[in-house]
Amino acid sequence: MKCIRKASVKHVLTSTKRAELTRSFEEEKVQLEREIKQLEFQYHHAQKKTPSQMVPSLKEKFDHEINRRQEKQQSLQFKMDQLNHLTEGSELFFEMTDVLIDVEVGSKWVSAENALTIVVKDGVIHEIRESENRET
Repeated sequence: MKCIRKASVKHVLTSTKRAELTRSFEEEKVQLEREIKQLEFQYHHAQKKTPSQMVPSLKEKFDHEINRRQEKQQSLQFKMDQLNHLTEGSELFFEMTDVLIDVEVGSKWVSAENALTIVVKDGVIHEIRESENRET
């Protein structure tokens, strides 16, 4: 019989993974910058077509969207700074996933309270760990 179980996926920080993450963060920052410029263009274009009494609410709407993207950029910069401070070999949590496990009569039952962790190094599963989560 097969059962579905939750597992956390962690990646080991290597020079390859660091470069991949840095590139991904940079690409996302560039995309956000494009979106900000597009929103500024759209605001100026809409401002010309909007009655003057509606301009303050229009500006507020566009400012809110621009600020959201600027906050995301700051968050990405913070993540990049933190990434640069991490040592190689550090494990970074990436996601929770469902895994399919085989259970048979006579096999050891593993409680769902025990954390299952899949460790990935340079795109290859490096280790599968099962540890007990006990609060004491």
